[in-house]
Amino acid sequence: MNIKNIAGTILIAAGIGSIALLNGCKTAPAEKQVFIPKEYVKLMKHNPNGAFDKGWGDKQAVRQYNKIKIDILVSPVQLKESGWQKTNVRNVVSSKKKDMRDLVNDTAKAFQKAFAKSKYFQLTDKKGPHTLELQFAIVQATPNKPVLGAISTLTNVTPIGLLLAPAKLALRSKTGAGGVIVMESILRDSETGKVIAVFTSRGTARVAWINTKNFTAYGNIRQIVEQWTKDIATALDQIKAGQPIKIKKMSRFELFN
Repeated sequence: MNIKNIAGTILIAAGIGSIALLNGCKTAPAEKQVFIPKEYVKLMKHNPNGAFDKGWGDKQAVRQYNKIKIDILVSPVQLKESGWQKTNVRNVVSSKKKDMRDLVNDTAKAFQKAFAKSKYFQLTDKKGPHTLELQFAIVQATPNKPVLGAISTLTNVTPIGLLLAPAKLALRSKTGAGGVIVMESILRDSETGKVIAVFTSRGTARVAWINTKNFTAYGNIRQIVEQWTKDIATALDQIKAGQPIKIKKMSRFELFN
């Protein structure tokens, strides 16, 4: 057997092995809420076609406000990770605490950017009249495995990789192998603390033929957060304007990402 055949055999074996491994390590959807109060969890409804997985809200109350204060936090109670999610070289080269601190800072910047384009809501750092307070809680953040992500992306452009790509792409989407983030949010009156809306969503990495974000641990997660912040600002603007909420889910597949 020559070198080329050996390399091909190894690549096929690696691809099949990866598929088998991923197939046995599915990440369950975030059906359990750990941050939103139980009495409001009961009110939430699933919204498969909306920007967020499920939620509840008083739209009429939202229209009384024109400012919003954003509090981003890492929930003290986190959703449990699977064995596949926990096994990550990222845990060796960086601390979870530092990663979460960086993610919170990145989320704050994303909210600033999103609400800078809002027609009806001004971002503020103080509580007050006509001011909403959004508690945006990260309840799970599992980074991508950059080495596996890079191999998966690079092998897509090889002849054998082209044959394996459809299965690999489907499995990466199904398992959340490119990174997972789950958020739970509570929208309150900033002065009284009255809950006006609650919503939650689980985000998994976009699947792409060539995905440059697979080369970093949190690239895919940051992209999801950026989209969420835009969607929150857009939804509040639509409610304020008396319009129905119309926000498309982030596309799950792209040729290039």
